[in-house]
Formats: sequence, structure tokens, C-alpha cells
Amino acid sequence: MIINAVYDMVPSLKALWKEGFGDEDWYIDFFFSKRFKPENTFVYMENGIPVSVAVALNASLYYNGAFFPAWYIYGVTTIPKYRGNGFSTAIIEHINRIYPTTFLVPTTEELFCFYEKRGYKPAFSLNEYNVCAHDLETPCVHVTCETVYPDEYKSIRDSRLMNDGYICWDTEAITFALEDNNHLGGYAYKIKDKKKTKGIILYRIRGNELLVIETTLPLPILRNTVNYLMKQHRVNACCIRLASDETNAGRLFGLLHSDIAVKNGYCNLALD
Repeated sequence: MIINAVYDMVPSLKALWKEGFGDEDWYIDFFFSKRFKPENTFVYMENGIPVSVAVALNASLYYNGAFFPAWYIYGVTTIPKYRGNGFSTAIIEHINRIYPTTFLVPTTEELFCFYEKRGYKPAFSLNEYNVCAHDLETPCVHVTCETVYPDEYKSIRDSRLMNDGYICWDTEAITFALEDNNHLGGYAYKIKDKKKTKGIILYRIRGNELLVIETTLPLPILRNTVNYLMKQHRVNACCIRLASDETNAGRLFGLLHSDIAVKNGYCNLALD
């Protein structure tokens, strides 16, 4: 039986999440304190016990000049001993009967196949570029980094990245993504050149690498900024995620279940 969660279930759902994903307690507590809503949390009950769960987080899909409600399917997991019974599939199908447009970001090739068999289609992609410190020239323009707050981040993000297939997050989702990245040792800045804001950058350090999760910076300023940040954090490599374009489809990143046909859309800040 599939039901919406209730607040009294939270301890059981946290334990389910822990067993299913193995996440650290701080992240589980963080997620449930910031993003848990009973009406958007779907639970499969077996003998009165929550054994499988999925969360539907609200967003918007921009397409052909209009915004369409879309829900991001996140945190899909089942207690290991109950796997193989189709419980998570039943939840996903239940959610798709309620919401006309849903999307998700599988973390493995196996999961891409799993969801494609259940009606999801390739829709979102990212270009990823790897650079080393010696690939970058000495910056010719000085850049400054300033803290960017969620509402400003959202405004800049929407104004620079919006195209057909763009996933638009509300301020609550942006706030959570920035706080989540901060918990993982990351940073979010607006980058200025001669006191003029040039764009935003969201990144974290991954080993000896700087991972740029999202940015709206034009390429020359981005190169200067990456060079500066690599020196600041004393790392020698950088991976940069950028939106795909018509000439370069990039790597498949996310899947869509909808009557709207999206190709090479942009879905980021997906907590992947």
C-alpha cells in the first residue's frame, strides 16, 4: 500500500534512508529538516512498516516560452531485504499518475536503464571539461569573489541559463542546494570584474580537484576565476560543468517522464 508520509514517520524514514543509502546522519537530518514535506513524500507500507520511499520535489520546466510544473524524483530507496518486490517501481508509477511531468538524475548506468524501462526518456545533458593548472594562462583581468545569497543566485541563474528544457528551481530549493554544497566544503560566489557582476559560480573541492558544479560566467572570466580559485585552494585540476548546446550534446545527465519532448535540456543543482 502506498501512502503519503506523516510527521510521526520521520524516525522510521530516516532509518530507512540510512539503510538504503548509507548516508551520514548529518545529511539525513539536514534533508528532513529542510526539505521534508509529508504531501510530497510517498511511502510503500508492508505489514505496517515503511519499506520503500520516494520524494517529489517541486520545480518548473521552461519550454517554448512557458513554465510547466515539474517534480524531481529524489531519494528513491527500499530497505535491502525488501528489494526485488517492485515496491519502488510502484511508488514511481503512483507519482507519475499524480504529476504529469517528473524528472530524475540516475547515478549509475544500471539506473538509467531501470528508469528508461519505466517510461523515462533522455532529456538533460551536461558538458564537462577538465583542465589542469598548466593549461591556464596567468589571469589578465583581476576578479573578485563575493558571497551570493539564494535569491540573487536564482535571479542570475534564471536570466543567464533559461532555454528550452531548463529546470527552474524556486528559492527554497536554491537555498537547500547552496547549504548542502557548503556542508560538503563548497562555496557559492558572485564574480565581479571592475566592480561589475559577471556571473555566479558554485563549486567544491573533490580531492585534488576543483569541481565547478554550476556557473554562468563567460569563458574568459571563467578561465580567470578557475585559475584564481585553483591557486587559492592549492589544487592542480578542475572539472567544469556547463550547459550543453546544439553543437555539443555532452553527457546524459537526467531523464524526463512527460508529454513534453525535451532534448539536451539543462537540469542541475539536482543533489546528484
